[in-house]
Amino acid sequence: MAWVLFDRSSDISLSLGLVTLLFVVAILLPWALSRLWRRYRMPYEPHLGPTSLHDWEAGEFKVWGAKLRGSHAAIDVLLPLAAVSFGLTAIGIVFVIVRAWALP
Repeated sequence: MAWVLFDRSSDISLSLGLVTLLFVVAILLPWALSRLWRRYRMPYEPHLGPTSLHDWEAGEFKVWGAKLRGSHAAIDVLLPLAAVSFGLTAIGIVFVIVRAWALP
């Protein structure tokens, strides 16, 4: 949405490129780390087969000595990304409305 709502002049392309890079890193880094973790497990860790999303969501997720439910862990990870996305979209919509109202 940043490209759709904020790309109005040529001087903003660098900023939009950096925002895009930030989101690409935010998605690719956890994915790459999960692939590495699956491939290079410690020998004492049990080899778990693929589990379903329902089993993962209902199970427990260990975080620094504490345990969270899988659904709570997923919410903790995805909530900041969703909040930033919705916030930037709302700001962009306000900019479009103000521009349409101020420049007839």
